[in-house]
Amino acid sequence: MTITILDSRILDLNYRYYKGSLEDIVYNAGKAVADEIDKLTPTGSRILMLCGSGNKAGDAIHAAASLHSDRKIRFIFVKGLDHLKSEKLRTTYDSLHIKPDPAANLDKEIRSCDLIVDALLGTGAKGKPSPEYARIIQAMNISGKPILSIDMPSGIGTDIHVTPEVTVTMHAPKQGMNPKNSGRIIVKDIGIPESMLDTVGPGYFLSYPFPDPESHKGLNGRLGIFAGIRYPGAAIVSSLGAEKIGLDLIHLYTDPASRNLVQGYSPFIITASYVDRGRIEENDSLLIGPGNGLSTENDEIMSSLLSLDKPTVVDADGIKSLGRCKYSRKRPIIVTPHKKEFEILTGKEATEKNAFSYAKKTGNIVLLKGKVDVITDGRRTLHSPGGNARMTMGGTGDLLAGVVAALLARGIDEMNASALGSFINKKAGEMAFSVHSYWFGIIDMVNTIPETMKWLYQYCYEERD
Repeated sequence: MTITILDSRILDLNYRYYKGSLEDIVYNAGKAVADEIDKLTPTGSRILMLCGSGNKAGDAIHAAASLHSDRKIRFIFVKGLDHLKSEKLRTTYDSLHIKPDPAANLDKEIRSCDLIVDALLGTGAKGKPSPEYARIIQAMNISGKPILSIDMPSGIGTDIHVTPEVTVTMHAPKQGMNPKNSGRIIVKDIGIPESMLDTVGPGYFLSYPFPDPESHKGLNGRLGIFAGIRYPGAAIVSSLGAEKIGLDLIHLYTDPASRNLVQGYSPFIITASYVDRGRIEENDSLLIGPGNGLSTENDEIMSSLLSLDKPTVVDADGIKSLGRCKYSRKRPIIVTPHKKEFEILTGKEATEKNAFSYAKKTGNIVLLKGKVDVITDGRRTLHSPGGNARMTMGGTGDLLAGVVAALLARGIDEMNASALGSFINKKAGEMAFSVHSYWFGIIDMVNTIPETMKWLYQYCYEERD
């Protein structure tokens, strides 16, 4: 089994969220590296640890803690010790009583060492290594000294990368690794529970794309919503939720009698009659169903919208109507049923097994709502815990559908959009509960989404273990 670099980063963030810290797995990773160094070098060997500022540096520090009484350990921190992203790691390093060498001593330290440990760049690195790192990588590669890379060779996937003899990779090989670019690949179990692989957490926010500073209106997501024909409140909640995700444009196609009501909640939402769907194909994604009621006219409109073959969420009354629609498409549909809607859709009990079977048979993605949301595409199944008992109120499903559809409009793929949307919805409910206890309402949840998104950004990009 291999995992993508993105999935590896997601897993680290989710582990920290649910376990409170990466400390245990960083320690285990360091011990795993130390075990391999012990096999590769005799007692008394001189080991040079070349470190960046991320988790790989932490692995190297913990490896040194296991080895330094038997080996002569030298450290070079490219950015300096102060740039380590974890205060705990700095404390652990201080306990080793090893004075780091300046980067200016690189060539001298390489000549005198018996093994180089590559702890420079990890899964968080993007693009080619900077000139500073590129020079170090080149010096390593031409040194003729054996190199051990931690987790993955630094710079892998670019034309400037470390070429190690051995790579000690954690949990599973990373996609793209092979003996030619990674040497002998040794996979180490560092204690990540198997259940964590299928648990949704904040790490899925890494799939959210940020606007290009040079972009203009329309390039950061356009969502079309066909909803609220009978119950306008559902369309309002879905639209407001989608708006908070950070789109450029939202077009709501609804009952003409409801247009003023909807725009009273937000002037941002562009409303049009559901019979006037000109240019609907210009939207990046579609949401169909919330508050529409059931009618043959709706079935015909749904059939035409589904045939546009755009990233699409079908919710509520749309789910009840799906079996009556006639359409042709290649992309999967995301269906977001609660238990009763799933039974109407499939004629079967709303179980994880039946959701998996339906997804596998149809190619659609199921986001089965519950205390723990079940998300499956018929190949993989994810579980999304969280939320609270107040989220049984009306509107939370409409909000979820709007959020997931908005994430699709931002260009996120169907499985990641479903996972991230589920997490955002549940986290917004938890944040609303922290302020209002059991008495928060659906608009409280809607208004909490920007705070939730800010929390996700800080957690994924700013906070350090």
